[in-house]
Order: sequence, then structure tokens, then C-alpha cells
Amino acid sequence: MGGATGSVLTGIGAIFLGTLSWLALNFFGKPILTLREKRREALEVGERYAYVHSRNDDIQLYNLHSKATPNDEQNIAFSELTRVGIALRAHLREHSVSTSLYCWMFGYDLESGARALLNLARAVQNLDYIDPTLRRLILHALFVALSATHHLSVDEIAAARTVMKRWHDGNCDLTTSSSTADNA
Repeated sequence: MGGATGSVLTGIGAIFLGTLSWLALNFFGKPILTLREKRREALEVGERYAYVHSRNDDIQLYNLHSKATPNDEQNIAFSELTRVGIALRAHLREHSVSTSLYCWMFGYDLESGARALLNLARAVQNLDYIDPTLRRLILHALFVALSATHHLSVDEIAAARTVMKRWHDGNCDLTTSSSTADNA
């Protein structure tokens, strides 16, 4: 009789542990894995399309490996930057405990990362010329927001943090004024 009871308890324990593992994977593991994928994609897309722009009705391309026409490249850049920026913002808005803890632990600022990508998307579609220095500053803010700063100097990180502080203070779009680059 003791053997049958032990088997039943072992079976119940296995089912309980299996259910607990499934819950941990789906509610903690998957959101973190998805966030890590989106973070990497944000860094890639930001770097790939940061300098695509229109100047005097001539598209300047910095993505030399693309087979797209200049107008297509501008539309693709805008679409990709916007898509990934919105995806980062969605991770922030879902308020998942696991992703919030993960972002806090690794110092990710998803809101600033999303704003950087959306500002780069605006710069792609902007009819006025946006200085590459300002674009680089916005790209550096993306790197700082997503804790990918190993290649940046201390001064570049400080400048990016200043831009991010201005975003948190309410200046969301740095591409509307050329005087912003002077102030940042």
C-alpha cells in the first residue's frame, strides 16, 4: 500500500513541477527572450538605416549592399525604424514583471530606445536636411538606452544621456529643429 501511495505522490509532484516549469517559461522566459530579440533588432535596424535621407530630391544612401531603389530604400528605412520603435514601446507598455526586472537589471530604457528609433524614422522622411551629427547623436542615444555602449567614448555617452534626459523632459522630436543639435 505504501508503494502505491508513493507512486501517486511522485506522479502528482511531477505534474505540479511540470506545470510550474511551463508557467515559468511562458510568463517569465518567453517575454525576456522576445525582448532580447527586439533589442538586437533595434540595434541592427538603427545602425542600418540611421543615415538614409532625402536631400535636394536626391536620396543619399549609406546602405551600399541594398538592391532597393533610392525611394524604396527611404520607405523601407522609415517602415523598419517605425516598426521596431513601436515594438520596443509595446514591450514597455505591457508592464511584464519579468521584462521590467530584466530591463532594470541590465539598465535598458525602452522608452528612450523607442524614441530614438522613431526620431530616426522622422529624419528619414523629413524633407529638410538633417545633419549626420544629429543623426549620430540620436543613434548613440539608442545605444545608451539599450546598454550597447562598449564602442562609445565617455563624451558620446554623456551627450546621449543629455538627449535622453531632454526626451524624458518632453522634447520628443529632435528632428524638427536644427538648433536642437547645438543645444544637445
